[in-house]
Amino acid sequence: MIKNFRELATSPKKKDILEILESGLKAAKPENILPKFVTSDKITCGKESLNIKKFSNIYTVAFGKAADSMTSAINSIIPIKAGIVEIQKVQ
Repeated sequence: MIKNFRELATSPKKKDILEILESGLKAAKPENILPKFVTSDKITCGKESLNIKKFSNIYTVAFGKAADSMTSAINSIIPIKAGIVEIQKVQ
């Protein structure tokens, strides 16, 4: 995931630190997190679950730096009819 990993990993300690960082980044990817809360049957938030099979259309509203990746991850689990995604430009 880290594009310049080899250039940065100039010592065994730096390599270890970069590998730990990469593991954390991979674990935090929406496609690795969302399946714990979103299935083809339900969406779970805390102790509450919503049976989505009762609905014929599902829409999303997402904003922020992770809006696109979160929406893509959800759409790979459940069919999204349409939605609004606002992406912030990273400077």
